[in-house]
Amino acid sequence: MTTLKIFLLAAILCIICGVTPCHSQNPEQIYQKALMKEEGEGNLPDAIKFYSLVVDHSDANKSLKAKALLHIGMCYEKLGNQEAVKAYKRLVNNFPGEKQQVAIARERLSQLIQVVQKVDKIVVKPVIPDFKKIQIPTKPSNGILSPDGNDLAFCSNGAVWILPLHGKVSPDIAGEPVQLAEIPGVWDSGSLMAWSADGKWIAVNGEETDDGTLVYVIPVSGSEPHVLNIPKRGGHTWSYRLSLSPDGQMLAFSGLEPGVQEAANPHDRRIYTIPVAGGEVQQRSFDWSLLPSYSPDSAFLTYVSYDEPDESRDDLTKTLHNSDLWVAPLSGETPHKLASTDGRLRGPIWSLDRKYIAVHHEPGGSNDSKEVWIYPLSPDASSVGAPAKISLPGSSFNLLAGWTPKNELGVFIHKEQHDAIYTVPASGGKAVQVSPEGKWPYYPRWSPDGKRIYYRGFDMEKKQIFTYSVSYDGSKPIEVSVQSDRKLVSIVPGGGHNISPNGNKMVISAYQEPYDPKEGGDLWTIPLDGGTPTR
Repeated sequence: MTTLKIFLLAAILCIICGVTPCHSQNPEQIYQKALMKEEGEGNLPDAIKFYSLVVDHSDANKSLKAKALLHIGMCYEKLGNQEAVKAYKRLVNNFPGEKQQVAIARERLSQLIQVVQKVDKIVVKPVIPDFKKIQIPTKPSNGILSPDGNDLAFCSNGAVWILPLHGKVSPDIAGEPVQLAEIPGVWDSGSLMAWSADGKWIAVNGEETDDGTLVYVIPVSGSEPHVLNIPKRGGHTWSYRLSLSPDGQMLAFSGLEPGVQEAANPHDRRIYTIPVAGGEVQQRSFDWSLLPSYSPDSAFLTYVSYDEPDESRDDLTKTLHNSDLWVAPLSGETPHKLASTDGRLRGPIWSLDRKYIAVHHEPGGSNDSKEVWIYPLSPDASSVGAPAKISLPGSSFNLLAGWTPKNELGVFIHKEQHDAIYTVPASGGKAVQVSPEGKWPYYPRWSPDGKRIYYRGFDMEKKQIFTYSVSYDGSKPIEVSVQSDRKLVSIVPGGGHNISPNGNKMVISAYQEPYDPKEGGDLWTIPLDGGTPTR
């Protein structure tokens, strides 16, 4: 209770100390401060607060109040907030004598109403997708489609490879991969790489440096790549998504603000661009933002942002965050919000005609997505309609792999996971499943008498790790009882679970919960009759 009171008091003091002194300034000074927030810093919420002080200031003349109201409307408009309409209407109704400001407000109102009408007229037709499964024998866990949709580029074994999506054996079986370039430290986890729309350049993440990450922009022709040292981007995988401008001359990425150390919750990432040939980094967003994507005409970047995480959630199936979809005009205008939704949006990409933006939707607390949402976009990219939603035939953990000229979306679908313990005669024969599914079994170990099999399993309902045993010919798993004040959790990889020659004990490598990094993992023996474990 004391902490709550201190927090509330601190909040009240911030409001008093942050706002009250402005009333000691004249309204013109406050107006100039608001302009600096809006145009100099790009801090629109703070700009709105200062403009509002001018509007409510008893010493401000009508002309200054009208200007402040006009800027309030423009700030809200840039934020994608319908409060812009209220501000413009208030200006028109309350300050009819300020003709210049009223004329601008009427024009903005007219455009906003037209945009709303355009969005209302966007008809989202039911999408009936035609799924075509392509088997890739090399089984890459990452990759992006070429702009023409005929090839797939992926990272594997320290190199970048390109393979024909439709091989010689069958259109549904990919062809033989050809190595494009060996890249030091190259990696990709989730289709983070980029392929320029002109088909000439591929960008990939390479090795880490003391102050960032090397990004290689590789000519598809096979000549020497450009190497860029990108500023630090933090620990989350999605921070490493790359996007190339259509001509391959500019690279977009998300990264930590200069001089900022990564926080526990990564709200400190922004969108940046840098010339591939080398040059200055330019900041393109001003709030927490990830996963940039160039529009096909190079006029815009789209990206996503997440709100503050709900750390108090009890249901682990629910997401930590909600999402906003943004667009940033590369002409220098302030980014504006296109859509907000529950759950997380992931990896936006554009259709080639710039009429749609497609994203994965993650409804839960993991990166498991089973839906692709397609937002219809207004011609000026200022608004979107309700998304069409496509249900996938399985789970996808990657970003979308691309949008082809044939209106095809590339999606990595993980095969259905099937985990169980099996036995098979050592001389050869048929395998027999001896444990039920849904326990995520690791480290099956025989008892010395050959009658039972012990293993590490995960209880999906309890969301906890246990040690189980089953009969050699199949049975309901029995939990191995461990009498300990702190739960033991075996380590993967390396847990062990071997049984002693007399069949009385098990040895495991495990840590104790709650986990203490200073303790790390230890070797433990556990009596199989339910006694106390020994370190």
